[in-house]
Amino acid sequence: MLQVGRWAVLGAVAGLVLLRTTGGGGGGWVLAGFLSVLPLLVLPVAGLLAGAAVRRDHRLGALALALLLTLGAVIAPRAVADAQPAVEGPTIRVAVANLKVGRAEAEAVAELVRREQLDVLVTIELSPSSVRRLREAGLDRLLPHSVLEPTAGRAGGGVHSRFPLTRTSPPAADGGEPDVMLEIPGAPSVHLVTTHPRPPITSRFAAAWRDTLRSLPGPGPGPGPGPGPSVLAGDLNATFDHAVFRELLDRGWRDAAEQSGRGLRWTYAGWWVGSWTPPLVIDHVLVDDTVAVRGFATHDLPRSDHRMVVAELQLPAG
Repeated sequence: MLQVGRWAVLGAVAGLVLLRTTGGGGGGWVLAGFLSVLPLLVLPVAGLLAGAAVRRDHRLGALALALLLTLGAVIAPRAVADAQPAVEGPTIRVAVANLKVGRAEAEAVAELVRREQLDVLVTIELSPSSVRRLREAGLDRLLPHSVLEPTAGRAGGGVHSRFPLTRTSPPAADGGEPDVMLEIPGAPSVHLVTTHPRPPITSRFAAAWRDTLRSLPGPGPGPGPGPGPSVLAGDLNATFDHAVFRELLDRGWRDAAEQSGRGLRWTYAGWWVGSWTPPLVIDHVLVDDTVAVRGFATHDLPRSDHRMVVAELQLPAG
């Protein structure tokens, strides 16, 4: 019976790997959930390979080894830095922080902004009370320009900036994630798009998640004067193993974590706040091919189930 279980585990992993490598997996919410944890499946497959070697179970071992090599080929490139475009403009530090419906410690957020010398902070799940607490913690002094759309639910968001910015998306009646143009000295205007699709945890949410990701724009100039670099940032509730996220990258975006060789750094894990959710890579900063990624890091965010992600970006001169 135990042997049947071993084959069943490897068979299930093989099915997921097949869907991942053939571009499938755009179906329901259950499959989206399993694909979210694909990198973690290296551990049980490696354990089954080791056990097969000890028992000299050559057939099971051969399948486990093939799966391990395939998973490695899919996952390993995320840990290898890519060549960056040659640019000579200013460098900015852009961060994304999911505040867990405003529950994250405002003082910790402000301290990270100060310590990491952030230039732009995208806040997700921004509530009216967290706006007040962030202001009291001194965020407005560090990042004096902002466009905020807070709400009591999970739809709120905002952009806080050291540089002047202009809203380019219409305000949402019940909160949302604003898009802005950033005016940075020495660089063309930067079009920043922010987003927070619903997580694919039910059939209805999964459909909305796919629709939102497919509706996001590809890189291109915003409504400001002249062409300029583009950045897309937020909690996308999507990993590299979701086909719909790879479709977004295929439209011309590059992921800052992957570009810097840190694409395996998880950004979300519910266990920080008492949930069972495993570590996932779902918060992203995406850039177009005119922007060079000079660094990427993640930082603990007390009382949130997400980590803050920070991307160091060098812009073209302008």
